[in-house]
Amino acid sequence: MNEKIVVLPEQLHSPTPGGIGVFTAETLKRMVAEVGEFGAEIALYGSRSSGAYDRFCDFGVPVTFSRLNHRLLLMAWARGLASEGSGYHASVSFSMAAPLTKAVPRRIVTIYDLAFRSVPGSFTRHGVRWHEARLKAILDSAADVITISEQSRAQLLEAGFSADRIVLALPGSDHLPNVDSLGTELLLGKLGVRSDFLLTVGTLEPRKNLARVIEAVQLCRSELRSEYPLLVVGPQGWGHAAQGATGVHFLGYLDDAILAGLYARAAALVYAPLFEGFGLPPIEAMASCTPVVASLLPSTSSQFCEIVDPYSVLDIARGISDVLSDDRRKSRLVREGLLHVSTMHWNDTARKILAAASLGTVR
Repeated sequence: MNEKIVVLPEQLHSPTPGGIGVFTAETLKRMVAEVGEFGAEIALYGSRSSGAYDRFCDFGVPVTFSRLNHRLLLMAWARGLASEGSGYHASVSFSMAAPLTKAVPRRIVTIYDLAFRSVPGSFTRHGVRWHEARLKAILDSAADVITISEQSRAQLLEAGFSADRIVLALPGSDHLPNVDSLGTELLLGKLGVRSDFLLTVGTLEPRKNLARVIEAVQLCRSELRSEYPLLVVGPQGWGHAAQGATGVHFLGYLDDAILAGLYARAAALVYAPLFEGFGLPPIEAMASCTPVVASLLPSTSSQFCEIVDPYSVLDIARGISDVLSDDRRKSRLVREGLLHVSTMHWNDTARKILAAASLGTVR
């Protein structure tokens, strides 16, 4: 009899799934493909479906929907008032939000980072309180924890988790679809972008540091004697909306195939958040043979990125100018970046999590 694993991909019901949504969807897709080798089967559980189409139904496995909507289900989990049912050998949540009852023998939850401690000013006071309460609840429970970088693993150890409770599952890089060339060209034409451009990607929130990036792009334009429009891809998160400026285009959410086209066409990705548990956009850019100007993150390194100080507009501008004005430097970054991401596969991520969730052995 196969073991039954219930997966809680609730981030896919969030209005702004962001990088966590990418991690959730790509890992789950590969888990479904690999689960048979672990003598197990997967079912999904989450909040009430909000319409005719639901992303939970994309994976070809049984789905059970709660009667509670997304917001109410998260509140119920936080208060220990709801579970995902019984009869499962293991439960895997792709976020800190999860029931922690003993109804399921083996529980695994995902803590991507402790940004609420590292950069608390980038969260609301309510957000910090919620994350601290969930961290304590998980620490005091019997649940094991998935995390996505050595940096986050070190933070969890410092927070009191024992090493044997932590599963390190690094993200993959092989998820961007084939480029929609026509769609990309139509978008650029609509924007009036006919020259080389810069790209930044991410949910718009204070931690992403977009205001400094915009100012830095404006500073380096005169030095480079080129317009270099900045294309900003990502939904509005929380906090004040970023202020526009000449040559800055806010595109919101884009289809992945068009985003892949922008990565492939961009002169460089500029990504300078104050903190990240990992940082997927640099990996996506490297996989697209695009040079990366970025702050130092778990996904970046001076070996394959131009590293800048995210708190310094001048240094961000310096990094952009250095990459765009030096073809040899740009070629080196592209080459080293592509080599770096060539070993990062979502199948490996999925197998790490399945091995942790499965009570049996790989067949």
